[in-house]
Amino acid sequence: MDDFIKWFATNVHTIPVSLNIKASRFVPTAINVKVKGFQAVHSHYCWKSVGTGSGSWASTLPYLATLSKALQSAVSSANDAAALAACRDILIWGGSRSWKTGAWPFLNTLPGHPSASVCDYILTAGTSLALTGADTTKLAPPVLRLNAMLSKVHALYAADGLPIYDSRVAAAISSLVEYWRVTQGISSAALPPELDFPATLPTRMVSRLFPKTPYRPSLINYISPNAAGEWASASVRLGWIMEEILARNAKLFDGTMAERMHAFEASLFMIGYDVRCIACALPTVSTTGNARNTKRILKALVPKTLNFGHTISTLNADKGNILYAVDADGNINVIWGDFPFQIATETINEFLDYFASRKNVPLGASQTGPRPSDSLGQWLLDNGWPSARYASAIAAILVHLGLVSRSTKPGKGIRLDFPEVEQASD
Repeated sequence: MDDFIKWFATNVHTIPVSLNIKASRFVPTAINVKVKGFQAVHSHYCWKSVGTGSGSWASTLPYLATLSKALQSAVSSANDAAALAACRDILIWGGSRSWKTGAWPFLNTLPGHPSASVCDYILTAGTSLALTGADTTKLAPPVLRLNAMLSKVHALYAADGLPIYDSRVAAAISSLVEYWRVTQGISSAALPPELDFPATLPTRMVSRLFPKTPYRPSLINYISPNAAGEWASASVRLGWIMEEILARNAKLFDGTMAERMHAFEASLFMIGYDVRCIACALPTVSTTGNARNTKRILKALVPKTLNFGHTISTLNADKGNILYAVDADGNINVIWGDFPFQIATETINEFLDYFASRKNVPLGASQTGPRPSDSLGQWLLDNGWPSARYASAIAAILVHLGLVSRSTKPGKGIRLDFPEVEQASD
């Protein structure tokens, strides 16, 4: 880890990054810039959500401080109602769309925890996650469950800048580790466990940047009994690296140490939209050939013992050949002929946010020839899916769940109407 930290601390100001982020609900204006260094990446941060004004870091930071203070105050006074209200505000800021699955029902029930108090749980988990003194072998329990939303809760409760570990941050740090290994000529060596930062989405992994990497990138499987420990360990280890890099670069980001930590995390977040943005510094690296890896991982995520309660057909067929089931985390597990795959709840939220309020959106599921640039199939390809064909099954499931509707307007091929923007629904 020391060699990576030394390299990262030296190059953090000069790494070339070519951001290419399409406009969406959280990024109202597309970002297409070439910059050098994390400070420059950070200047283009955007997450326009409730309470964040324009969505820039300058307007986001005060709201994060408000969220953090509210949760810390509630926990310190053992006020469960106030703590849950603060958690709810954090989840809304993070883009949560449902209170029926994932973080919210977990915080309300805390299954398997000896105490029913959400304050006790957050306090106990927070103590174990403290960057000073954390033991990565003893994080779960007390941490019982983690996902992108729960990571936000724990990070904003922490006073030391514990980073949010979501799919974008995970993809960015793992890609930077491999970037270092490639540039140092050590990519064939075994990856040290302390530098193994697992992905949380199969479509957002280091293999998008380095599809032929010698090591098999790890992925946190939500149903694994070790998932919480793996997630917590990654967050803590990333926090340690960030602390050390900031200590060696006193002028990198402004504010308190905790504020600088979250600014660092925000830079990783922007890079993680598409880790190929750092390929501009690696002219000999091919970023093609990732589809087979992603297809294999999507298949492996589907639980073999799950009860698939729904059988439907694609929107242009009568025969029901799509089986799907929604798990406790809101992930949709699918068997479509010989194509088992999982649609993670984070992915569902992302394309519902991206297409929010749009009508007559083309399906774009063709595997050959051009497809509309504004189609669901093209969005899937742009975001790491191995084929536009998946759009056929995904669209059918979304319509069946009532999340989108089939357009009745005249037009060639299947088209979809997406609902207005929602923060979350019961």
